[in-house]
Amino acid sequence: MRAPSLLFGLIFLLASVPVRAQWCPPGYVPIGGDHAGWKDCAPVAGPNQSIPEPGPEWATRWGAIAVDNVRSAWGYADGASTKKLASKATVGACKKNGGKKCKVYIAYYNQCGALASGNDWITSYRAPEAAQAESGAVELCSQATQNCGVVHSGCSYPERID
Repeated sequence: MRAPSLLFGLIFLLASVPVRAQWCPPGYVPIGGDHAGWKDCAPVAGPNQSIPEPGPEWATRWGAIAVDNVRSAWGYADGASTKKLASKATVGACKKNGGKKCKVYIAYYNQCGALASGNDWITSYRAPEAAQAESGAVELCSQATQNCGVVHSGCSYPERID
């Protein structure tokens, strides 16, 4: 008769232990949850402390460069809120510059893009800073042809939104 009482005791013990999906470290409490659990942990504010304000919010910004290789036309857009808007604007700019079959050559977000052209080659490059994008585009172009130089460079850095 010991087995049933031992089993009953084990079930009682396990049933009385609270179960949580996520544990917060000491000094933190769960926040942002619903009836199924919580999403994150936040510091506990003491009597003379306040909970720190969240940092700034940032919105992604897109840039793009479109090229019509046949007509040697190109266009660019920087600072668009979406890739689709940047692509549409850059193709439109390329067509205004005489292109007929403009296609997005490069799209980038929260960074810079550059377009370099040489004797018979055009290439693009993206990087955190304009100078890096420019030198990368010229270096790639120079591997394929001569007389390479930057045709365009631009940056689409994130925008602070509060």
